[in-house]
Amino acid sequence: MRKIAIAALCVALGGCAAAPKMGWVRVDGQSSRENPVLQTQFEVDRTSCLGERNKAALSGVTVAGGGLAGAIAAQERTNAADTVGQGCMAEKGYLLVKEEEADAKRAELARVAELKKQQEAAALAPSPKGCNITFTLANAHQLPPGAIVSWMVRNSGKEAELQNDLGHRVGTGLTVSRESEYRGTHHMDVAVHLNGLLIGRKRIPVEITGMGVPKRNPPRPAWTKFRR
Repeated sequence: MRKIAIAALCVALGGCAAAPKMGWVRVDGQSSRENPVLQTQFEVDRTSCLGERNKAALSGVTVAGGGLAGAIAAQERTNAADTVGQGCMAEKGYLLVKEEEADAKRAELARVAELKKQQEAAALAPSPKGCNITFTLANAHQLPPGAIVSWMVRNSGKEAELQNDLGHRVGTGLTVSRESEYRGTHHMDVAVHLNGLLIGRKRIPVEITGMGVPKRNPPRPAWTKFRR
């Protein structure tokens, strides 16, 4: 009976094949192999997230009794705790990948990080009033399944105060667009949640000048028209 129960457990959990070896890579594409500063930071972050994972595992409901149902419940609790640990590491800037794909993924992440840096530099450039500004998540491919991306506008200055518009939610999704309405320095906040937990956030400054965008093909003055 014991052999039958073990065989049934292997089938229920999707087989007993050895799982692929996994490793952590930095989302900025940097390698910590020969960088003692990054290595130390990784050890600190991993220890912190291991503590969060263990707390999540201990907070799970313990199923009384053994058998197949108890083993499956324990595995589900372990998977949930692993998700919390991965979310913690993602918030600190790490991504879990297969070891054989680590170098290729690191190179891909380095290219994305450079593109993100260029986009942030462009975002810092002043924009005129009446301009449509689009914000896009540059590293959307790194999001774990089920992640929710939300955006919020943070306005400041006299013009925004007069309109009682110091902040409002924009919505969810990988990209949003807003029109620049008030002069001054404002911010767009983006947050990523997974299973109700915050795993990433970013504040993007937006500088709006007092110059408006000229209308395209404005009506011509009457004196420029030919008389019949």
